[in-house]
Amino acid sequence: STNNLNINSTNGNVGIGTVTPTVRFHVNSSTSDTVALFQSSDSTARIKISDNDTDNYIVSNNSTLSLGANNTTHTGNLNIASDGNVGIGISDPQSKLEVLAADPVLTVRDTEATVANASATLRLAESSATNTLNGHFDLKFAGSASGGDLDISRYNNTSLVAQGVRIKHDGNVGIGTNNPTLPLHIYRASGNVYAKVQ
Repeated sequence: STNNLNINSTNGNVGIGTVTPTVRFHVNSSTSDTVALFQSSDSTARIKISDNDTDNYIVSNNSTLSLGANNTTHTGNLNIASDGNVGIGISDPQSKLEVLAADPVLTVRDTEATVANASATLRLAESSATNTLNGHFDLKFAGSASGGDLDISRYNNTSLVAQGVRIKHDGNVGIGTNNPTLPLHIYRASGNVYAKVQ
């Protein structure tokens, strides 16, 4: 019966809520969304997951979910606080994503192997009244046939509003143009004042 603990006599698989367990421990909760409860009577509960040479843990500790090789909330784990903040290298993140390390490097990498077609973007955005993407700045690696450029520009949804700063792969810097031909190239569609030094 699916209401009983069932042990497959052939392979030793154990089933709860199923008479045909397909793995060592198989739980079928039917229409209940909470499949299992692991509970401790103090401030910490953990599940240990091991292979032949590695131990990892899922830890609930003082309102923080901690995932990693350490069996408590630890800077070496990925830590998710109760307010949704995520910490890497820190156990009490103070923002939506906080990374703490000596000389940290964050990598956003395109899978495209041809530099002309490559693009990787960090987007800083506002929301519309309906909580959809609205105006934003894109900090972008922009591939081209001759190399990769760095571009910072303003967009409205997916449309370019204003070309910002473009640093070409050859070191030329453009303001208002994505194709600077000099070490500093400033373009303005109208008006006579291009720069002000005060």
